[in-house]
Amino acid sequence: MSKNYYDVLNLKRDCTEEEVAQSYQKMVLRWHPKFAKEDQKTAQHYFSEISEAYEVLSSPVKRAFYDKHGWEKLK
Repeated sequence: MSKNYYDVLNLKRDCTEEEVAQSYQKMVLRWHPKFAKEDQKTAQHYFSEISEAYEVLSSPVKRAFYDKHGWEKLK
């Protein structure tokens, strides 16, 4: 199953680094296990996906590789 990191962070493909950071901050506050209103397991799942997406999209090198080759080749 492939992941779309842009969808995880609610971003468009042509987003800027600033937009990536802003979306990440908003999503982290929403899904951090300490602050989420959902159960811990659900919050942890979303928090880890958000963190993984940010790790890739915030790095110009990883983002370029992901855009060119996709999630399957990135892992």
